[in-house]
Amino acid sequence: MAHDNTRLVFAGRLAEEKWFADALALFDVLVSDDANVTLFVCGDGPLASILRARSDVSFVGESVSSFDFDSISPGRIYSFGWREENEMREVIARSEYALLPSRFVETFGLAALECLRLGVPVIGPRLGGLAAFIPESLAIDLNDPIRLSVDRIREIIRGQIGRDEVSASWRAEIVAHHSRKAWLSTVAHHVLGRRDGRILLVSDYDAPIGWVERHIETIRTALSEAGYEVRVFGKRPKSIPIGRIERIIDMLGTFAAGWGYAALREELGLFAPDAVWLHSCTKTYGLDSVKMLAGYRGRRIFTYHDFSLFSPFASRMRSLSDVPDTWTLSAYLATLGRTHIIERFYLRLKFRKISSIQHELARFDRHVVPSEFMTDFVRRFIGVPESRIQTLPHFLPERPE
Repeated sequence: MAHDNTRLVFAGRLAEEKWFADALALFDVLVSDDANVTLFVCGDGPLASILRARSDVSFVGESVSSFDFDSISPGRIYSFGWREENEMREVIARSEYALLPSRFVETFGLAALECLRLGVPVIGPRLGGLAAFIPESLAIDLNDPIRLSVDRIREIIRGQIGRDEVSASWRAEIVAHHSRKAWLSTVAHHVLGRRDGRILLVSDYDAPIGWVERHIETIRTALSEAGYEVRVFGKRPKSIPIGRIERIIDMLGTFAAGWGYAALREELGLFAPDAVWLHSCTKTYGLDSVKMLAGYRGRRIFTYHDFSLFSPFASRMRSLSDVPDTWTLSAYLATLGRTHIIERFYLRLKFRKISSIQHELARFDRHVVPSEFMTDFVRRFIGVPESRIQTLPHFLPERPE
């Protein structure tokens, strides 16, 4: 790229859990060090107000294809807001490095993988599933003082680390390993054990309101186009107020059947799937629903998309040490430190419910994890041998021509 400054990009939700503020802090110190850097921001969220309060931000309203990338200035932030995927990919492709300063343990790194497909190396911490996509040479530790992270980024930029031919070859290999073709082959041979048949995908919700539901829609399309007959089963979106009330009742009841039992039982009878693939169950399905699936005569599969069956608050995990060493109530509560008495009462109920669900999941035929590092947690807490645990990385959706 023929320009004098290095273009960094942050693409994703502008929220606390994505540590967008960290990306801005790193950029600010780089600029104060007179580094010739520009930051592209592609996304929206609750922390977008931070950008509106800054004087060094240019807001891009036109289409990405119309934007003059040759006119950008070092030391400025260019905010593109929320964009369709094709436009977001173009912004990423116009960058030298992607900045993903996540402090939470990710079970996979789909955003990082997309950057690699576009030929853009990723700078960030090698936490959880991100480790597969960030080599040691591009790693930063956000637990270190910010000065150390900035110095490391300056080293990377100055040496153009990760932008050589060897690194490009490594990225191409990683991307090829995460193709839809590779995913379907693993599913046919090691997950479903067949190349056809009726598959019922089950989740807490049946609308693409979150990451899990969007992922289910992606794999539904892939499986259908590969020749499987696929249905998706789930509850109506949680934006409907009654859904929240039902979830509270279900949690307080701990062993209640939950909303889904009768409807799920009817769906199993009408569709008679050869395999049931459960993706989430802790929000709207009670123990009886999971127990019914565990006793189903067809193939039973469960995917662990997060740490909700291993840790009290999976979305707040900053390290793998936030998972209890042993599955006991005292160890479960100890990972949180000091908590309010009401919160501890809630967590005691949650522990009982999850313990019972774990017991039923142990009867499933296949336990799917998106990254290999999660295998040990499934083996220890669910109590199944590694021969029944399958690593199935997410795949990159095929781009339109």
